[in-house]
Amino acid sequence: MFFKSKVPTVDAKTLKQWMDNDKEMILLDVRTEQEWKETGIIPGALTVPNFRIVAEMQNGLNLDKGITVVTICRSGSRSKQVAEYLLGQNIEAINLNHGMMGWYQQQYDVERV
Repeated sequence: MFFKSKVPTVDAKTLKQWMDNDKEMILLDVRTEQEWKETGIIPGALTVPNFRIVAEMQNGLNLDKGITVVTICRSGSRSKQVAEYLLGQNIEAINLNHGMMGWYQQQYDVERV
């Protein structure tokens, strides 16, 4: 039997409010290095491509199980898959709805890498 898991989401406006209010969270940008360089990242985000998440976690990437991880990609699709994986690892994960496209639409700042 196949089913779709329910991954919690957050929109760009709410994420920005959380950031402005210093909410404790980990921002995890799972796009490719080329994407980060071309368009920047949300300030303070960790950058690990989606295809490297499992290996990086096995190699010591520590995503604290007590801190919410907000997963980010271009449109929200790859980051949803990563959020599903993290939830399966008992890590609280929330996907950025519409990804960086939603962030850019609000004209929020990005950090160049």
